[in-house]
Amino acid sequence: MAKGRPAHRNWYLGLLAVVLGIGMASPALLLLFGIWMSSDRWDFEGRGLLHWAFVRGSHLDRLGLVGATAAPARYSVSFEEGTFPGWRTVAYASAAAPLEVVSAYAARCGELGFRVTERRPQPPVRDAARAELTCEIELYIDIEILAEREAATAATRVWLRVWGRQ
Repeated sequence: MAKGRPAHRNWYLGLLAVVLGIGMASPALLLLFGIWMSSDRWDFEGRGLLHWAFVRGSHLDRLGLVGATAAPARYSVSFEEGTFPGWRTVAYASAAAPLEVVSAYAARCGELGFRVTERRPQPPVRDAARAELTCEIELYIDIEILAEREAATAATRVWLRVWGRQ
């Protein structure tokens, strides 16, 4: 105890520190509690706080985007519940052709150690308006990729879903 300072003042300072700490931590705790309680899905655009919280470091993040245009990507995250494994999806516009998108994702799946189980159309098709790819992460946990370009547009619509909590 400091000389000339009453003993009860130290106690008040300690209490004040605890109250301020709880007050500063409560918004973050409320956010985490809200996320934990939600059994539905989260939909958002771009790379903000929700992207950092739900997508960053996941398989979806490691697969990345192929030839993305300036339009923001749209993400959707659903958590696992019971026997449902949950999923993470991204939909975006790409400047690359559908076959280029699928080829790039097939290579990335191989780099991550995933097995390509289905690919349509099969190479050596040169130009296709729609291409699909499925990579297996583990038994019954897959990555599904669809790339589609309409005849009159210059951009390919890409949709990617990663099943499972990663």
